[in-house]
Amino acid sequence: MSLEDIAREAGVGIGTLYRNFATREALVTEVYRQEVEKLGDSAVSLAETLEPADALREWLLLFVDYLATKKIMADALAVLAGSEVYLNTWRTLEGAIGMLTARAVDARAIRLTMPALDLLRAITGVANSSPGEQWQVGARAMVDVLLAGMRI
Repeated sequence: MSLEDIAREAGVGIGTLYRNFATREALVTEVYRQEVEKLGDSAVSLAETLEPADALREWLLLFVDYLATKKIMADALAVLAGSEVYLNTWRTLEGAIGMLTARAVDARAIRLTMPALDLLRAITGVANSSPGEQWQVGARAMVDVLLAGMRI
């Protein structure tokens, strides 16, 4: 999709788009950064509104949605490999999953015998190994399998 197409889709002029994002890379970087930030922030709001195990489950399902967006943007995201934005992604995800799992462990809702990031790696593994759109069904099922295995 060209920047002109993106501007048209967003309902803004191309000049507005270029004033805010000088390059396609800048636009992709900002979209990706916002998606990661939104996912990280959702961990806090879920923790404030749901029981620990439920908050963890809902966040892991949001992580599946994040992976879906990332898969759609895969070609465009190639420019971010090794960038600070990409490195911050794992810091944000690690903080979110760490907080949610610690909360669930403290509530004695789950037992965690592996690094919390391994939960994300397992879900990502399903996402990357399944063809077509069916991976989302498998990834969502993996969330429940992982949580069932950790329940006390």
